[in-house]
Order: sequence, then structure tokens, then C-alpha cells
Amino acid sequence: MKPYRQGHLDGLCGVYALVNAVNKLCGPLNKREAQALFLDILEYLESRGPLAYRCVDGIYIQDIASILKHVVCEYYPILRYKPSHTRPRISLSLYLQSLISAFRSMTLTACVMF
Repeated sequence: MKPYRQGHLDGLCGVYALVNAVNKLCGPLNKREAQALFLDILEYLESRGPLAYRCVDGIYIQDIASILKHVVCEYYPILRYKPSHTRPRISLSLYLQSLISAFRSMTLTACVMF
């Protein structure tokens, strides 16, 4: 029987993805800074409901967007931009065109979250 490894029993990949994105866009973060951000994210999630379930089941895209808004963007110069947020039935080509236009006009470091 193979032993369980990190990630086999937890759903923390979204939290790690956020820490890694900040590290890539605004870093490098040292271990203390990365751990502080990790803890801030977990505390934020806990303020929104039982943390134990999120540690096992993971977080959803709505959680990630909320963490970006209320935790990450509070401490780091990352711009959140949702070009089609008010147009939920936008075509893929128009969506991609709006992203291209947005990236061309930005002076900050940016990433795309689907």
C-alpha cells in the first residue's frame, strides 16, 4: 500500500495557487512572507465558514475571486480586472478581444484567471 502524499487528502491547491501567483507577480516572497500570506488566506476563509471542510474539499472560483479582492489586493499591487463581468453571455472571441485590449492598456503586472 502506497503512503498518502501532500495533496492526496487536502484541497489546499487553490490557496497554494494564490500564494504562487503572488510570488510570481510580486515576488520573490521569502518563506516568512509566503507563510504570512498563506495564514491570511486561511484566516479569511475561516471567517467565511468552517475551515476544515475547505481544507478537505477545496475552494471554488468564487472563493478565489473573494480572496483576491479582500486579501491579496489589499497587500500587493495586483489589479483585478473582469472584462466581461457585466456581460455573462459574451462570445469567446469578444471576451478574448477584451482581454487583449486590457493587457495592452495595463502598466501593472497582470495574470488571467479563468
